[in-house]
Order: sequence, then structure tokens, then C-alpha cells
Amino acid sequence: MARGDTIFDLSLARTYYEAFHRVFSHYLDHPLKELLIPFLKEQTRPRILEIGCGNGDRILLLRSLGFSITGVDISSEMVELAGSRVGKAFVTQCDAKELEFQDNEFDISLLLNTLEFVCDPVAVLREAARVSRRKVIVACFNSFSTMGLKAMLWRLIGHGAFSTMRTYTHLQLSALIKKAMGRVLKTYISPYNEMFPPIFFFLISLKLEALALMEPLKEGLRSDTRLANGLVGSIKRGDINDERGISL
Repeated sequence: MARGDTIFDLSLARTYYEAFHRVFSHYLDHPLKELLIPFLKEQTRPRILEIGCGNGDRILLLRSLGFSITGVDISSEMVELAGSRVGKAFVTQCDAKELEFQDNEFDISLLLNTLEFVCDPVAVLREAARVSRRKVIVACFNSFSTMGLKAMLWRLIGHGAFSTMRTYTHLQLSALIKKAMGRVLKTYISPYNEMFPPIFFFLISLKLEALALMEPLKEGLRSDTRLANGLVGSIKRGDINDERGISL
């Protein structure tokens, strides 16, 4: 039988969040505080979409810091729960594979531990790119980390939501992003200075933003017009794929 998206009801959500906050939450909280929030603060009034917002924890956090953020989730019970916490106007029920938004309606889309629970991560990544003007930010648990091994054990014994959870390696996640979006400007960042970090964070610059970033470079390289035109042409063709890892 084909694997479907994991749709959280309140009972499933309770087992997930109890385990998540007891075992895993600090793995995501640390990057949020050290990487994501400082990055968002550098942007100019970004419109943010969180895809797979769950109980609304991150919407609540980011709205408390003054950000404009909307959340979506496939689960009606999660939407109701998140709406009771952050306001119903800021949460919508819809399928991440068929988002009910216009192209480029948001500046940034967040997929924070969402791809682990969807049946078609490529379709979800494509939709995130479609509705975003500038960036898609993806966070996924690392299959090779201690945390990833715990999640795998829980999946094997059928522990609640973890029975359908899927973790990824760096190569697997990179391949999904390439398949969904082509050769985009992609940077891997991590606050963890270790061989097998518990979580991967990718900042994906979409072509509209990448072109804007390259124009000043072209201007500054007028002495070497062929090099400048070549760089901008690579962005237009989608040939640039930045795989550098940055540990902070």
C-alpha cells in the first residue's frame, strides 16, 4: 500500500509532542535561535509561510518577535489547535502538495521537520518554491545522527507518529531539492560543529533573489565583462549549486 502523508489528530500529536519536547526539541530550538531568527531579522519585513505548522509553536514565537507569518497544515485538528493559540486568521488547512496561494505570494517559506511526514517531498518542495519569491528554508533530521537513530528505533516499534516518520541523509535531502527545484543556489548551515549533526538546515535562494544578488557583482566586475556575464548567465540557467557547509 502506498505511503500517505501523516495526518496528526490530537492523540497522535500528543504522543509526538511529548516525545519531541522530551528528546528532540532542543535540536531544533538551538538552530532556530542561533540561525533562523537572526537571519529573518536581517530581512526587510518578510512575509513568511510555515508549511506544516503543527500546533503553532513557531508561529507563536515568530509573531511575538514581530514577524508576519502564516501557517498551513493538512490536519484540521492541528489547524484548530494552532488557531486557538495564534488566531484563526493566521492558520489555514490545506495540503502542502497543493497550496492555496498565488505564485510568489510570500517572501520565505519554512519547512521545519515537515518533509519527514509527507509522502511526496518533491511535490511539497516544488510548491514551497512556487509560492516564495526569495527563499525556502528546510530543516530535516539527520538519519546518521544519534537523534535520527532514536527516531528509526521508534519507527520500527511503531511509536505513534514516529511509525511513519522518515529521516534523511545530507545527500538524500540535496537530491530531493535538486529534483524539485533544479540547480538552485543552496547553502547548508549548521550550529553544530560535528560530523553527524542532528539536523540539517538548508537556505535555498530562488532564482528571482539569486539574480538580484548577482547584479551588483556584475556591476563591480565591469573590468572583466566575460566573467560577470558568465556568472549571471549561470544563475539564469540554474547552473549554480552552492554545497558549502557553514558551521556557526
